Amino acid sequence: MTKKELQQQVELIELSQSFKFDNIKPPDDEILITVNDKIVLTTKEMLMLSGLPKSNKSTINLMLLFSFISGTSINGMSVKKTGKALFIDTEMSALSFYNAFNRARKLSKVKNKNIDFSLFDIFLFRILDKMEIMRKIEFILYRKEYKYLFIDGLLDLINNFNDVEETKYLIFWLQKITEVYGVSIITVLHLSRSNLFSMGHLGAAMERKTLTSITLTADQKNHNLIEIKPHFMRADSHFKNIIIDLND
Repeated sequence: MTKKELQQQVELIELSQSFKFDNIKPPDDEILITVNDKIVLTTKEMLMLSGLPKSNKSTINLMLLFSFISGTSINGMSVKKTGKALFIDTEMSALSFYNAFNRARKLSKVKNKNIDFSLFDIFLFRILDKMEIMRKIEFILYRKEYKYLFIDGLLDLINNFNDVEETKYLIFWLQKITEVYGVSIITVLHLSRSNLFSMGHLGAAMERKTLTSITLTADQKNHNLIEIKPHFMRADSHFKNIIIDLND
């Protein structure tokens, strides 16, 4: 047997061990995030927050992070305090993120002195292109074990959200890192102003692949009132809508 043939045999054995269905029951899913006691995220799954620009998606995303940090329910949103969290921001400058982080902290009623910074890592990748962002995320996940991966926002990981092949690759990559690194993903995606659907092929594909899709809507008269409502839920029945007053 040649060296090439031997390598092919090894790859076939690894394939059979890694992907073959053997009818052995996998471990039960761990419930990680609930909203009003309804399951929205479990092990190795994805949760998507969608909304129009300026609907405070990043604020709500950070409030989920603070629910994890504090181990408490915040406005009906509860994130299990287990493992570590990795938060990736692709849009904000350092000062803008500092302000957003502390605004969400105050809304979450978490005191700065009570934050355990060993529970989470935050990286700001605003100046990086999509491939470099993805490479750095995988590098970080490879070096340290995380339970949660927050990505704000998903559009910065793709050049054209209407490109079918680009969308397929990004969805494949997201699913791959949930399996390889055991993370559950919370991410943010814009809604289209024209039809209020998630944007393009990417939005449609994410709605098919995520465990839960949640829509955020700002009140037309008072933009500080944000309504959080279920769009698609696969693990539970729809939760009761939540209204958050950002002036509180």
